[in-house]
Amino acid sequence: MLVDGGGAQQTKDVFRSTDGGATFTYASTVPTFIPVAYVTTTRWLQIGPQNSSMETTDGGASWHAYTTDYSQAAPIAPDLVFGDANVGYATVRGAIQRTTDGGAHWTTIKTPGT
Repeated sequence: MLVDGGGAQQTKDVFRSTDGGATFTYASTVPTFIPVAYVTTTRWLQIGPQNSSMETTDGGASWHAYTTDYSQAAPIAPDLVFGDANVGYATVRGAIQRTTDGGAHWTTIKTPGT
């Protein structure tokens, strides 16, 4: 289990639990305060506005730019959640998008009332 924790104003710390949340240990510091999606235990994504998306494949030890076709009108980063290594959802201001390839390509999901 991985969770975001405190950190400096422009970064956030990530903590790992191997006992169902009874205890946590420091895992890494994320380079920006954009929300983190834990795709797997070692692959994490940050999808931000204006081509600012980042990826780590080594549990946060190093980060690199990530190419994705995710886009939205809002100038803020979406909240992300992944059900498995391929399927994930992004939401911001009521809009929902889904990926089935680990975050590279996204499609809009119609929500009730839209």
